[in-house]
Formats: sequence, C-alpha cells, structure tokens
Amino acid sequence: MSGNTRLVFVPASDPGHAARNLQVFTDFLDVVDDGATLVLNKVQGVGHGGGVQTAAGTTEFSNIERFLGLLGEAEVAPVALTPQTLFDTVRMAPTRKTLRRAALIFAGRIPTDEEYAAIRGGPAALRATIRGLMTGRQFHEFLTRAANDRLLTDRNIGQIINHNVGRFFVDFVNETYRRREATHRSGKQGRYYDWNDRSQHGFRRAPVELIAHVAMNDLPYTEILTADYIMANPWAARGYGAKTQFKDSEDVHEFKPSRIVSYYRQGEGFESEYDPVIGSTRIVDRGPLRTDYPHAGILNTTSFLLRYPTTATNRNRARSRWTYYHFLGLDIEKSASRTTDPVALADTNNPTMLNPACTVCHRVMDPVAGAFQNYGDEGFYKDKWGGHDS
Repeated sequence: MSGNTRLVFVPASDPGHAARNLQVFTDFLDVVDDGATLVLNKVQGVGHGGGVQTAAGTTEFSNIERFLGLLGEAEVAPVALTPQTLFDTVRMAPTRKTLRRAALIFAGRIPTDEEYAAIRGGPAALRATIRGLMTGRQFHEFLTRAANDRLLTDRNIGQIINHNVGRFFVDFVNETYRRREATHRSGKQGRYYDWNDRSQHGFRRAPVELIAHVAMNDLPYTEILTADYIMANPWAARGYGAKTQFKDSEDVHEFKPSRIVSYYRQGEGFESEYDPVIGSTRIVDRGPLRTDYPHAGILNTTSFLLRYPTTATNRNRARSRWTYYHFLGLDIEKSASRTTDPVALADTNNPTMLNPACTVCHRVMDPVAGAFQNYGDEGFYKDKWGGHDS
C-alpha cells in the first residue's frame, strides 16, 4: 500500500468492512475536487503505482463509474480521451475468430480446414480468404436479406402489379386475362395462381436483387440508384415485355438485368374492357403512347414506390423522406425541432415555402419530392389519362 494514498480501505476480513469502505469513498469524494474522475483514471493505470486495474469499456469499469455517480449524486465527468488514447483498449479479434464470423455471415457455414490454413499467410491472406466467401447462393441470400431489412420491400406480399389497376403493363395484363379465362373454362386454378405468384415475386424483389447484383459483380454502388435497367426473374421479364435471356427460364430465383418494354400510358386510342365473369381486364387497343420507361435504379421500381406510397396531399414527400433516410443517411424528421408556437402553426400563407418553422425541413425535402412528380399513388409512371402527369 502506498504511504501517500488518500484512499485507505480495510480488508474484507474486518467486521463491517463494506460500510467502512463505503464511508472511505464518501469522504474522499467530499474533500477532493473531481474525485470521481481521479478514481476512474487511477483504475485505468493513469498515475497509479498499482498499474491497470480495469480498462474503460469493460463491465467492471462501467460498474465503478455508475457507483461513483450514485455515490456523489451527480453525473461523473467522462474520462478525458485524446486521439492517441482513443483506441488503447481496442483489441483486434484473432484471425481464426474473424474468419469464422465472416464464414457464418457470408456463407452460412463454418470455415473449412483449407480456409483456416490459408489465413496463416497474414492479413492479406485473411482478406483474400474472406473475399472468397463472398460468392454463391448463401452470399446472395445475405445481401438480399440485409437489403430487405433496410428497405422492407418484402412487406408487399400482395399484388405489386394488379392486372385490373396496372393496365400500363399491357403484356402482363393480357397474359393474366388469357390465363384467368383458361382457368374459368377448366375449373383448375392452381396453374394460374402459381404463375401469378412467380410473376409477383419477380416484381416484388426488384430492389433487393439490384443491390445483390451490384455487390456481387463489383459494380459502383451508386448503380443501385442510377441503373438504367430493372432486375427481373423470367416471369417478371415476360410481364415487362422484355426478351431477357436466362440460364434456366423455370428458376423463379434467377434474376437478370432487364427493362420495362411494353409500358403504355393511357390516353386517346387506348381501350380496355373488363370481364366480370372471370374478374379480369384485357387491353383491346394499346394506343399510341408506348413509353421508354426512365429506369432509375431502385427509386422508380414499382415495388419501392408501392412500399413508400404518396397521397394527394403528401405530394411524394414521404418518398423524399425515405430516399434521404435510406440512401443519404439523413433523417429529415430529426433534422430540426418541431415548433409548438400556436401562431406559427396557424399560418396559412403558403407555410411550406414562406414560414421558417416549416421551410427548415421543406427546403430540403421538397426538391426530391418533386423528382417523384411523375409517379402516382400506386407507383405507376404518368398514370393520369392523357399520359402527361400523375
């Protein structure tokens, strides 16, 4: 024990040691300025003859910090950190543990003996071995699952493109009509529902499959927002009117870059009819408004737009909010405080453009909302009659 210490404790063998040692701490904090911080520094070995007792970030350190805070009935000042000491308590995991974690996450299995042997070559070998895990079906599943955990587009479990609403996709609408008519005649519904489920799966998964495609092919990550194509399985590609080639045209999980080819806006010359007997619409005349769909990666896939819909009053602001949140890391709803001033809230003179309490968010949000102006509530491009707007 140091002869100069101001903290002298009694051993645990002494009767009443807990109460007496508690009083030692209490007295110390009463007479020493910033005593709690001094104690925390000492237990980390700062100016302490006894060396490090526990490191910052450990459970023991947190317990001591909380104890001192409660004892002093005040917030304990955080231990001062510098750029030189910030990572002093960080320890890199062993290479075997790192490889095991990576294999479980990326490949869904434990490493092989060959992979364990390969990492003996050092950090570069570890990096190469982990990179080798980033292939195949399991890695693809990791990417799409992680993408959906963020975008939540798999929530769209119903009709992504409804054949009675999304009449812009004329090939899909007419194929639906043909199959429902055949089902009505035969009375066998299984084949139709299987075909429709496979088509909707292709429409639904377009956003997450694009992320997987970009990552697995080492493309610039910005392509998830700039791609001039849409990912589609064989059923979705046919629904888009595309001639995309697949390795296996019967594999519902095979997605390839495709395009929306047979998209027709509705206007003069467009004619459709609904058959109440089979509950389906067919396009009689496509009209002249065939459209080159302006692909913009995830942002204007029907699945993304349906997952983040708009209304007549929202005017695509929700889509703007989620675009900022998912792709730019900005939560607009937390970017500024919301006023409770009754005068400001009563303002009706174009507040989103003129009232500072509103423009603080709207000046950021509204330009991006305007970028979605050609997409309607259901996510269809220029869906109003005449094909000029949404």
